[in-house]
Amino acid sequence: MQDQMIETDEMAISLTKPAMKLGVPFVPFYTNLMACFMGWMVYQSMTGVTDIINALIFLFIWFVVYATMYLITSKDTFGLTIFWVNLTKFTKQPNLQFWGNTESYLP
Repeated sequence: MQDQMIETDEMAISLTKPAMKLGVPFVPFYTNLMACFMGWMVYQSMTGVTDIINALIFLFIWFVVYATMYLITSKDTFGLTIFWVNLTKFTKQPNLQFWGNTESYLP
């Protein structure tokens, strides 16, 4: 192999990249933020506890989920989309074990 630089088009990458906030696409970022905030509010209304420790726990949960999303999207900006498609579309068929671990719907 020859030592050649791969030619990339930066304009094409920037035009197809989704809008991001702190390295995570907008929709997952704000969905995570809203879910943790709503969870904290529901927890407060159910228990009546309003101390700072519980707020820090939910902030820590938000940060862990954010860091996971950031790691998924660090190599590929569409990493969360790819993860979601793999999770929802490429599931194992119900008859996988019955037919000897083959990926087929046929008997």
